[in-house]
Amino acid sequence: MQRRTPRLKTRRGATAVLVAILIVVVGGMAAFAIDLARVYTGVNEMQTGADASALAGAIQLQHSGASPVSAVQTFAANNMAFGSAISVPSSDVQGGLWNPAASTFTASANWAVNNAVRVTTRATPATSFGRLMGRTSVSATRSAVAWIANQSTRDCIKPWGIDVATVNALLTNPITTQAGIAELRSRTSTLAGQQALTIIVGPDGNTAGNTLPARFQALTGDNSSRRQYQNAIIDQACDNTSDYTAGTVTQVQPGNGGGDVPRTTVSAVELNLQGNQGNGGVQTCRAQTDLNDATCYIPGNGAAVAGPTVVVAVVSPTSGNTSSATLVSFVQFRLMCMFRGGGVQGNGNQPGTARATEVCPWLSAYRAPAGNFIQGTLVGYPLPSVAVNGAGNTLGNTLSSAQKLVLVR
Repeated sequence: MQRRTPRLKTRRGATAVLVAILIVVVGGMAAFAIDLARVYTGVNEMQTGADASALAGAIQLQHSGASPVSAVQTFAANNMAFGSAISVPSSDVQGGLWNPAASTFTASANWAVNNAVRVTTRATPATSFGRLMGRTSVSATRSAVAWIANQSTRDCIKPWGIDVATVNALLTNPITTQAGIAELRSRTSTLAGQQALTIIVGPDGNTAGNTLPARFQALTGDNSSRRQYQNAIIDQACDNTSDYTAGTVTQVQPGNGGGDVPRTTVSAVELNLQGNQGNGGVQTCRAQTDLNDATCYIPGNGAAVAGPTVVVAVVSPTSGNTSSATLVSFVQFRLMCMFRGGGVQGNGNQPGTARATEVCPWLSAYRAPAGNFIQGTLVGYPLPSVAVNGAGNTLGNTLSSAQKLVLVR
């Protein structure tokens, strides 16, 4: 009988070939895993550098309103990725406008109005083992957007309204835009700018005495009482969030006598003078013992330095309706002078008379007229801190007195 040879003999060496193939596959997978881990770590370093650099750029933009490219590049170089300092060319530092509602970034070359900074980091690291599979390098890109987010906040305010047209007349850009706020911030940083932005506001639009270019009104919120109005005048209590709601606000005298609130706005203004407050109120101006000097120093300070700041409303009077106005925003106002006039009250809600000898040194320092304004006239200039109508910590692109830096992408 013929003996058959087992078929297994024909497969001698097959296992060795299989092992050799598997070694190549497993080695390739290991090389890929090593390179992948290295790239993953490096890309995370790139993202960290982009995040930090974008925030640094946003801080610089917030403070200066100018291009932060140099600051971004310097800060980026302090971060490492793939073992080297991160280098960001100027073309990868972009300014723009962030839209929180649509979560979109629109690039803009106008840094004066931008509210966000986008930084892009790029790298092409060589692979250590990927070249075994024909991949000698990889391309990585990471970007970040830092947003200067305005917070809708309010502080205790004086219930006086200044016509928005008066403020806008002093600016190239309207105060209701980011460009207007940037201009306001820049202008008020110098004495010349403060003087150029000086506003003379008379009570109730009365133009007796020197002709006044502006007016202020007594404002009462839709739900505010006469007592709340008086408390706001003397800083005894903050405004309630239900007061000064969006839309229109009452623009008339809050009281017609009755002892709860002074009969005229002028009388309410004079509650701010040192020594005139009752019930523990806080004065705004120092005691004007010299009736010919309308200067409103910081209380307790005898030198003619910058006056106190108050928060006032910027309003747009409703067309054809003198008893209401649309509340546009709030603005900090540096109060330099407060005229007491002749001290003779008019009838009803009319202010008193002027005193020809009463002057405001702030005005006389750079322009005439310097005095002879009616009782209740205020002189000062707006400050760059602006608050939108509203309360809470809602973030948005609306005007505000507080900002947060937010890494949005």
